[in-house]
Amino acid sequence: MTTESAYAQEFPILEYDPTIPAIIDIDLEQDRHPEMPEHCVICFFRDVIEHFLEAGLLTRLHTVKSEMLDHPVYLYQVGEQKVALLHQAVGAPLAVYLLEECIGMGARKFIACGGAGVLDRSIAMGHLLVPTA
Repeated sequence: MTTESAYAQEFPILEYDPTIPAIIDIDLEQDRHPEMPEHCVICFFRDVIEHFLEAGLLTRLHTVKSEMLDHPVYLYQVGEQKVALLHQAVGAPLAVYLLEECIGMGARKFIACGGAGVLDRSIAMGHLLVPTA
């Protein structure tokens, strides 16, 4: 028995199954949207998105459907640069679904903008915090 197969027996998650097609398989070209930019901002602040909408700065590019709501994906233009904007949902399953839909549409680079609390009183409220590992 090889070392690789011994590991697969001890840790089944390490077993690789090359069977194609998989039951759930992502085709990165299938759902590509012709206008979807490579860059996407994931924003948790609804009021900011509403402000941009009221100012006429956003164009609806696509709507991702879910059982709970319709989730619009907007197009925002900064000079010559086009950026997608998504109001992210709270909760891992829906958040992953929306992210994967944007990846399927063509987005490849993401940045998230949201709020969070901290227990360290030395960190000032309202300032930028970049989490690191």
